[in-house]
Amino acid sequence: MKTIKNYSLLMLLLTGLLLSSCEKFLEEKNQSSLTEDPFYNTEAGITSAVNACYAGLRVWYGKEHGMGLSETGTDLFLRGGDNKANQISDYTVDLNGGQTNIKDMWDMYYRALNVCNTALARLPESPLSETLKQQYEGEVRFLRAFYLFQIVQIWGGVVLNTTPTEGIVTTATRSSEEAFYEVINEDLNAAIASLKEGKSLDGRITQDAAKALLARVCLTQGSQY
Repeated sequence: MKTIKNYSLLMLLLTGLLLSSCEKFLEEKNQSSLTEDPFYNTEAGITSAVNACYAGLRVWYGKEHGMGLSETGTDLFLRGGDNKANQISDYTVDLNGGQTNIKDMWDMYYRALNVCNTALARLPESPLSETLKQQYEGEVRFLRAFYLFQIVQIWGGVVLNTTPTEGIVTTATRSSEEAFYEVINEDLNAAIASLKEGKSLDGRITQDAAKALLARVCLTQGSQY
């Protein structure tokens, strides 16, 4: 009986210690003092934001997810036996928004879109030269148009975000396909006006790339409406 009492007393003391330390444990301290505002207000910070806008491209090009949503299920593609997305290539009854390839691409595109919106919102007040601001704006507008173009082709008129996401968002409102293409065309025309002619020597978007994408967008619209 004494052992049981001692054990109960020990558990009670431990519970008290945990409860008393809980408040202090949850206190957060930013050890680096690095937050969004001061970082993006520096030349290195805004350049990093612009560079991050390119990250969404690497999931689409040369990856199974991109091929799954662009070529499988068409006459251009014959799937192999180890294909991991038969739902997309064969249009089986279990093809839905929860399928891994579709869900992952949705998440990736909206993350990339939010990065573009953030960069565009931060560029005007950045310490960059006006020439570099113009160049970066052209690149980001091209990339935002590219992501929106992929979204509207895959899912149609869904959520059209043109401003950075702030806080927790619990609601979503559909936009029309026409609204998507209005932003896409506006962004690409702005990109053409901002970017320089000539070939890219460092992998960055050029005016030629913006013109090529605008031509494709116009052909797509012409075939749909």
